[in-house]
Amino acid sequence: MFVRSEQEQDEQARILEDETQSDGYTGVVINSVPWKKAQATQVHTVRLTDVQSVEIKQLAQQRKQSVSEILRDAVSYYLTAQPASS
Repeated sequence: MFVRSEQEQDEQARILEDETQSDGYTGVVINSVPWKKAQATQVHTVRLTDVQSVEIKQLAQQRKQSVSEILRDAVSYYLTAQPASS
């Protein structure tokens, strides 16, 4: 089994998040190693303002997380904060 370090996975995430280069990935992305955050994920395109983009990148750098992690955390927080619809 091919095993990547968490650092290598973060670098791969950075490449996948970089919209200035083609990575050839669309649809479902599955990490190749079992690690604490390994799950099947869907790729979504989100359009943010320039200010939002800069702020998210700064937050990710401060927290030593990827932009994807920051956005997943934000979506999870939003989804759990919403009242259940009837």
